[in-house]
Amino acid sequence: MNLEIEVDRAAWQDLPAAEALVREAAAAAFARLGTTDLAGKVLSVTLADDATVAQLNAQWRGKPRPTNVLSFPADQDIAIPPGELRPVGDVIL
Repeated sequence: MNLEIEVDRAAWQDLPAAEALVREAAAAAFARLGTTDLAGKVLSVTLADDATVAQLNAQWRGKPRPTNVLSFPADQDIAIPPGELRPVGDVIL
């Protein structure tokens, strides 16, 4: 599993090992689900501030306030060009 992690350093400054924690949590979640076929796939995780999460929550769920987690699964039926990773989806915390 490849992880793309974007961290808003100002919002997550109290958790200096945020990226390591995301990697551990993702590995534990996929292990718990029994998901083993992760080669060639990528998961995008964004650690954002409340304003960004509120804006996305309003845009996609019609709820103009922050929330703990937003997840956007990727369409697994789309064609992926050879050599590119298949997206699993996006998670915004």
